[in-house]
Formats: sequence, structure tokens, C-alpha cells
Amino acid sequence: MKRSKGKARRPKSEFRIRDTKSLPKVAAPSKKSDMMLAWKFENTDSEGPFGWSQLAESGKALEVINKLREFEGKNWDQIKSGGSHRIGVNKLHSSAQVRLQKLGMDQFDELISLRLTGKNRAWAFWWPQHENILRLLWWDPEHQVYPVEKDKADRKKRKRRR
Repeated sequence: MKRSKGKARRPKSEFRIRDTKSLPKVAAPSKKSDMMLAWKFENTDSEGPFGWSQLAESGKALEVINKLREFEGKNWDQIKSGGSHRIGVNKLHSSAQVRLQKLGMDQFDELISLRLTGKNRAWAFWWPQHENILRLLWWDPEHQVYPVEKDKADRKKRKRRR
């Protein structure tokens, strides 16, 4: 094989961009609700009444992972339209509030309830400086972190008792 003098041989690359002008321009999102969701798992609670260790035992791990993956392609407004929402910590079941204290995470005013399917929920929170990153906290297969009555009649009865 002959080499030409003065020119270094460059390896072939499949991923060369020849013209950067043809690349699409991507505008930065203007607010949190426009940003695509991302996850952090460093704060997940694996023990306790809502620990993720229950997920492995349930056989629903793949189902939950696929649902969380679906959320990644959506912004917060789209996720809310599917039944997910913010919940004040003071409205959570007392066992959830106690667990937050035990974990040293009682500085939050609200958590995010992510509706996966039926009663299944994943719970997360936002750090203010990472607007599109939700930090997963709990898996709640029976909707016990924030229990609600199933039908309107039950909710009306509870309101009358107050």
C-alpha cells in the first residue's frame, strides 16, 4: 500500500457531519412544562411500606419500567393530562409522612404522583435547580401513599362527616 507524502491518513468514520448548516435548530424550552422528563434514581426508597423492593416481588418490573419510559417522551403538561399531579405532603397518608421524616426528606412541601396504571403510582420529587429531572422515591401499587375513595358518593360521605 502506497502512502502519499505530507498527508496523514484519516480513519473512515460512519458518523461524519459534513454540513452543520443543515442540522435542525433546537430551541431551549422556555419553562418546565415544555421540557422532556428525565429520571434520577439516587433517592429511591427500597425499604419501607412503599419501597421499590416490592416491585421485584410483584413481577411488574417490566410493566413499570415501560411506563416510566413512556413518560420520558412527554413534557409535564402531557403527563398531567394522564392523571399525574402534585400532592401536598400534608395530604399524604401519615405512614408516608413518617417515612419521609425517617429518610430525612421532610423538607419537601409536595411530591409528584405519577399515574402508571389503575391504582399503580410512582412517587417522585423535583429539586428546584433541575427542572426537568424527577427523582423517583416510591412505588405505590395500591394507591396507599395518597388514598382516595373510588367513587364520588364515598367522597361526598366523607365530606359530610367533617
